[in-house]
Amino acid sequence: MSDAESSPIDAKAWSSLETIADGDAEFMVSLIEQYLEDSALLISQMAPSLAENSAEGLERSTHTLKSASANLGAMVLTRLCEELCAIARSGSLDDAHPLVPKAEAEYERAKAELEARLEKLGAA
Repeated sequence: MSDAESSPIDAKAWSSLETIADGDAEFMVSLIEQYLEDSALLISQMAPSLAENSAEGLERSTHTLKSASANLGAMVLTRLCEELCAIARSGSLDDAHPLVPKAEAEYERAKAELEARLEKLGAA
C-alpha cells in the first residue's frame, strides 16, 4: 500500500497515545488542538525557507514538525520531514524541491484526519 492510500495517522501510534491519555478526552483534545496550531505555522515556513534557499530555516521547521507529527502518529509526514531535515543539514536544498509539496499534501491529509478525530472526541 502506498503512502497516499494509507491512513495519515498510524493506528499503533494512535493506540499508544490513547493508552497514555487513559481515557482523558480533554487531554487528547488539547494535544490535537496544540498540534494543529503549531504545525500550521511550521508547514507554512517550509516553502518560503526553500524559496529563500535557507537550509537553516528548512531544517528548523522540518525538525520540529517531524517530532510533533511523530507524537500524534502522522508517520508518513514524519518520514517526509526526516528526509527534508537531512537534506537541509547537507546545505544543498536541490533535492528538497519535490519533497516540500509532498510534505504539504501529507500535512493536509493528517490535519483532516486529526480534525475528524477531534470532532469525535468533542462528541464523546
